[in-house]
Amino acid sequence: MYTNCIPLSQLSAFEKAKIKGYDSSDFPIKLIELGLTQGVELEILNKAPFRGPILVEFGDSQARVALRIDEAKCILIEKI
Repeated sequence: MYTNCIPLSQLSAFEKAKIKGYDSSDFPIKLIELGLTQGVELEILNKAPFRGPILVEFGDSQARVALRIDEAKCILIEKI
């Protein structure tokens, strides 16, 4: 459905991307409520080792949120 999209979990630190969609119907609605919606640009600030959380900065307000690896796998992005 989403061509040329990869999961957010595959980005490296300091890479930028735009959210294109979601891969799971059980995606946590709380992340959409926080502002991780389609079209939002984001940057990976840090990736913890051993499948730890991913620190993401997004939006005009430069909000930051730490995502679990399973949550990041559900967010489909396109690198920018």
